[in-house]
Amino acid sequence: MSRFSLLFAVCLAVTALAWAAGAPVMSKFDPSQVVLSPSGEIRDRTTLDDPQPDTLRYDDGNPQIYYDGMVNYYVYVRFTPPVNFQLRSIYVAVWSPVAATCSLFVHLPGAGTNPGTLLSSTTFTLAADFIWYDVNLPDSLDFTAQQDFLIVVGRATGGAAIPPNIPPPGWHMVFDQGTTTNRSKTTNNNGNRTAGPYYAVSGDYPIRAGGVNAPLTDISAVQCFNSVQPSGGPSFNVLPGTEMRFKGEVSNAGNLVISADTVRWSVRGPGGGVVFTDQAAGGPLALHAHAFLQTPTIFSPTTLGEYLVTCVSRAAGDANAENDTTRLRFFVGDQPRWFRYDDNAAPESHVNSATNSGYGLSFTPVSYTAAIESVRVEVSATGPVTGDLRIYGNDAQGVPGGAALWQSTPSLVSGWNVVAVNPPVQIYEGESFAVAYLWTGAALGKDGSSPNDAGIDSMGTVSWQVSGSGATWNADNSGNWAIQAYLDTSDSMPPYPMIETDPNDTLQFGQVDTTGATSRTLDLVIYNRGSSDPLNVTQMAILPVTIRSVFTINPTTVTVPASDSAIVQITFNPATVRTYNGSLTITNNSVNMPAVVLTIRAEGVRANAVEILDGSLPGEFALEQNFPNPFNPATDIRFALPVASHARLTVFNVIGQEIAVLADGMHSAGVHIVTFDASQLPAGVYFYRLEAGSFSDIRKMLLLK
Repeated sequence: MSRFSLLFAVCLAVTALAWAAGAPVMSKFDPSQVVLSPSGEIRDRTTLDDPQPDTLRYDDGNPQIYYDGMVNYYVYVRFTPPVNFQLRSIYVAVWSPVAATCSLFVHLPGAGTNPGTLLSSTTFTLAADFIWYDVNLPDSLDFTAQQDFLIVVGRATGGAAIPPNIPPPGWHMVFDQGTTTNRSKTTNNNGNRTAGPYYAVSGDYPIRAGGVNAPLTDISAVQCFNSVQPSGGPSFNVLPGTEMRFKGEVSNAGNLVISADTVRWSVRGPGGGVVFTDQAAGGPLALHAHAFLQTPTIFSPTTLGEYLVTCVSRAAGDANAENDTTRLRFFVGDQPRWFRYDDNAAPESHVNSATNSGYGLSFTPVSYTAAIESVRVEVSATGPVTGDLRIYGNDAQGVPGGAALWQSTPSLVSGWNVVAVNPPVQIYEGESFAVAYLWTGAALGKDGSSPNDAGIDSMGTVSWQVSGSGATWNADNSGNWAIQAYLDTSDSMPPYPMIETDPNDTLQFGQVDTTGATSRTLDLVIYNRGSSDPLNVTQMAILPVTIRSVFTINPTTVTVPASDSAIVQITFNPATVRTYNGSLTITNNSVNMPAVVLTIRAEGVRANAVEILDGSLPGEFALEQNFPNPFNPATDIRFALPVASHARLTVFNVIGQEIAVLADGMHSAGVHIVTFDASQLPAGVYFYRLEAGSFSDIRKMLLLK
């Protein structure tokens, strides 16, 4: 059997100090369902001696804490098989510095949290190591679906460590920092296994039940989230008219392949009525596989307020409907309004934390500049207490940190408390922020009802655990904290430079004659929306490099004072009949867009490139042979359109590479002539093709030099 490293053992001893006084350990994981998995390898650390076909487990496979200072204690994990299950063996991970004997017991639940009727027991010998043990029961035990049973391990001899001695005396149970609801418990009642009382721990013991599951089809809805169009990013807050699709993640939580599944979405609007429904089909879904489905139809909400999305997964023969549904809450409206994630009702629970530590929520405005005018927090306290509220900025990845932008220590009472932010904190374009509540004596409210927006991974991290210094922020998905922020709009501009351009997306030069000195010049206006610092444009580069020579930029660098603008002139002077599409990148010192990229659309044409020769209309589509042919260096190409059509005339070489676009757009009915200048091309055979409506034709021409 493989072994953990000494470094892992040191980690166990260090993190165990948090338990010396029975202090709770913060959870980093939140597995909510029993995992049905095949036996055999356990996290690639230990090969089981007698692996069973199936395993029930709740731990996350990463035990990292043990009890220090506790002696003669028992632990148990409560199992609830989702289908009929035959228990044959027990897998358990134990940390022991010495060879010792350990006992295993299988009980039915008893009164309160204590074990009840004993069903089976056995013992096994511990090695001086930290490994997984595979212990077969004297006889198998049969349990029906949803029937609870307890696996009890003990008596752990424990004993306080004497740092820096590793390992500590006695053997210990180990647990992870994940937690499932009310599953793992322990007692330290002088080794009395059945008398208890047992109390919950902030983690899961690595105790697993090996055996055989009855066949089970079980599709599980993992999360429901939105995808704002066209960017595809998710958002909890949107403006009216925003287009979005909804997505659902499903997984196969059973032990049979799911041949086909369906996900259905239903959206209730602010009035409570259903305003949108849609569904999508998926499958097949292999064992333990995940899949993402999205609504075929786009939804565009217009009514202001709160929307609740319900996402239900379905599969034929699904034996467990309890895990088929997930939900999403999002809000429609501009500012000013309250931004929140909770359901705006009384919290389901309250949570304490260590002194000068607490919880935070991230918010993203729907428009800028936004002003945080107030924050709102719900707490539980026996009387007025001093609170500690802070606002932090988020980095580009959405993680809060740095120095607080605002801090207040108001007097708080039980219930909701509104605290003014004076002066308001300004949030500028592209920025987001977090509001943190640090514990100073009043427990923070927690919305535990569905949906738990903080637990929707695809929506990004919105909930955090935070230290008082603001230096340590850890993602938290255990619930929606009762923290809200009131945002208004503001005319305030940031002190640092913020760039804006006109046009803001595409430079449209259109068609320009390639003969003579014809050119076209566009004015590009560059604005500095900052209120203090200058905007420095250090480079303007056109790509691809093959088209740079026909564009002139004046000036190529520019400094724009705060709240001012500058004009850059860009001239297009084509030399060849062809398209000159590309991009212009503006490198600058702005905070919002340090590299602005504009699209370039330009085309060089002959003055007579699109010419109707006479007033008569042709009776059919036609592409004529070029004249002259052979040619050097130019030739004319005629084509006929009986009706107005979108015509595309292109030239390509003998290996199929497109080298010129002579026409691409709507053309009136008639006969048209286009001149092809091949002075920049090598001699050889070329082809030209006309596509107009359903008509297409190709002809060959020869360039001689």
